[in-house]
Amino acid sequence: MKATLGPYVSIGAGTFIEGAEVIDSIALEGCRVTGPLVIKQSMLGRRVSLHAGGERRIEVRTVLGDDSQIEVRSKGDESSGEYVYR
Repeated sequence: MKATLGPYVSIGAGTFIEGAEVIDSIALEGCRVTGPLVIKQSMLGRRVSLHAGGERRIEVRTVLGDDSQIEVRSKGDESSGEYVYR
């Protein structure tokens, strides 16, 4: 699954992005971003894990601190509107 980066994106070393689009955002080193996400105007700290469940694209604008782990699901999926913080 491909990722789309830019414009205005800075990605730290060791960051893995799959299936997401990242625009006007910063992801520091060691982040893992997976699933059908559109990340805009966001800041992801070191080693952040951000995962989207389901098949619908989810637009996210957020600031996440180091070592945050977040899972989001779109409305209409089995666990609609659920956010899981670890």
